[in-house]
Amino acid sequence: MVTMEDIKELLTRHKVEAERRRLETERKIKEEEERARKAAEAAAKAAEEQRRQAEEEEAKIQADIKRMQEEQKKALLGDAAPGTEDDTMEGIEESAPVEEAVKEDVPVEEENVVSAKEEVVEETKPEEQAEAVEQMTEDFNKVDMEEPLPDSSEALTAKQEAAIREQMLLDMAPIHEKILTEIEEVATFEDGIKRPNFHVKELERVQLKNWKNYLNLVIEKKDTVRTIILFERCLIACAFYEGFWIKYINFMNPIDKEETSKIYRRACMIHLVKKPYIHLNWAAFEEERGKLEIAREALDHIDKGMPGLIAVILRRAGLERRSGNIEQGGDILKLAIEICRGRETRDCWIMKYVGYLQYSA
Repeated sequence: MVTMEDIKELLTRHKVEAERRRLETERKIKEEEERARKAAEAAAKAAEEQRRQAEEEEAKIQADIKRMQEEQKKALLGDAAPGTEDDTMEGIEESAPVEEAVKEDVPVEEENVVSAKEEVVEETKPEEQAEAVEQMTEDFNKVDMEEPLPDSSEALTAKQEAAIREQMLLDMAPIHEKILTEIEEVATFEDGIKRPNFHVKELERVQLKNWKNYLNLVIEKKDTVRTIILFERCLIACAFYEGFWIKYINFMNPIDKEETSKIYRRACMIHLVKKPYIHLNWAAFEEERGKLEIAREALDHIDKGMPGLIAVILRRAGLERRSGNIEQGGDILKLAIEICRGRETRDCWIMKYVGYLQYSA
């Protein structure tokens, strides 16, 4: 239930947030103005440089024209007959329009430079910046935060209700962004899950690899609840795959021992009844916790499902010896000697039994 303290806190945080956004907007506008000023200065420098280069080019052209005129004049005066000096001067004067044409071409570049500079300056007119600041100020002042805080929710004004809604949206925005990011991260893996339900048929290697990579990604996020949910989803489709159960157990072991024991029981008693490796791990886990009865139950279960396994029989005898039941452990080895087939196997069990008695003496 929302209390008046919550409402007052929302209004106060909204005021602080509005002020922060106003200052942030002013800072950005100042940065834009500074960038525009620097751009204008750079454009002015470029225009000045181009104008200087144009003047140098013009002076060079004028010097070339003058030199050519001098050479032409000398050539004509040297070759012309007496009395033809006036005609020669008329020919020289006719070359003057060439110089004027060159002069007319140079200002075109200057006009282009000036127009480019004006375009840069027009992009950041002071009037437009002033309008932007005024608009932001108007938006911030839509909710008058100087109004007195109400004594009850019924006394809230329309402006204060708008402020509360806006602040709630602002508070939820980071959560929304976080969820969108998480969805984008796992979208590929979710699309790769083609069979989320249980089936006796084997899964394709692509499916198994997809589940493995998906689990590794979520484990790295260190979100326990989310990881447990994904493991439970995975073990619906991958119930017969011992590796995923071991991965789940290794994840849960440092977090909750009792829950880890329950996972072992589910795996060994329901889905992996003929997998000795996980049974042996379960027995060692329970023995380490001091739960000897559960350890015996795990070993007896796999011994009944797959009788005659050397590792299981030796582990049962070792468990009884460590718990102080020397005779019971010896009886387990005696029974193995009696039911074994083949001389080599019998000799092996006899050696194991002799070693057991020597070690237990």
